[in-house]
Amino acid sequence: PRRFKCNRFRKHMRYSQPVTQGKMQPVAGKYDIYIAGSDQIWNPLFPNGKDPAFYLDFALHGIRASYAASFAVDEFPQELREVTAQYLKRFDHIAVREKSGLSVLKTLGITNAVTVLDPVFLLDRAQWETMAEKPERCEAPYLLVYDFDNSPAVCKLAGRIAAERGLHIYSVFKIPYAERCFSLCGPENFLGLVQGADFVLSNSFHATAFSVIFEREFAVVERTEKINTRMRDFTTMLGLSDHMVTTETEIPAGTDWTAVRRCLKDEIDHAKAYIDEVLRDVER
Repeated sequence: PRRFKCNRFRKHMRYSQPVTQGKMQPVAGKYDIYIAGSDQIWNPLFPNGKDPAFYLDFALHGIRASYAASFAVDEFPQELREVTAQYLKRFDHIAVREKSGLSVLKTLGITNAVTVLDPVFLLDRAQWETMAEKPERCEAPYLLVYDFDNSPAVCKLAGRIAAERGLHIYSVFKIPYAERCFSLCGPENFLGLVQGADFVLSNSFHATAFSVIFEREFAVVERTEKINTRMRDFTTMLGLSDHMVTTETEIPAGTDWTAVRRCLKDEIDHAKAYIDEVLRDVER
């Protein structure tokens, strides 16, 4: 059911025919621009971070660019640096999602990269609201938990926040302390759950991103894996580093959404200017 709902979400997008690994030849010289992105496509802890296709090695000609690519780690493994640097030096434009990504790129000899926002921010709040569908049985005020790790810290914080604010606990995944779990929900329901929450507690970058888009109060707990740079960089960029919490820290009392909107606008304008620059490169 969940895979079906994810596939159904594609009605909101326009796709070419998909190309599977090992069958890249038909698209190798077909396009003027090839863009790699986004999210953790260059995470060296994942198979895709070692896959040449995610570094556009198949493209025979045309502009090679990345948009909001994420390494998601602070340090790139020494044994992968040389080959990865060779792939990246073929790019005409490189944009990563986190400032920490710029530091990683410098260790690979790449110094002309920029940072841009995750692509979810290229659509405005109103556009995402048209896609959001709140699941049934979500009438009561609730705290939404999105926890990849079944984390004891998230469990403890969820209980504390729910008690302090008089909230029910709902979860995207199955966890024992949640009153309702929506583990089979699709993207529309995920958006609806975040949009309708009174508070979002997560260790997910995109739960954090959509909390910001829908202006929901939130807190972020670090993952057990070493892939926390994207959440730390994102909250710091917005002046919300106090929203990265532990069981020992205070939960932020509220968020200055006016200041966040102002910061986001500048970053969105910068991201769109980068895309325009890549498109102009085709005309040169």
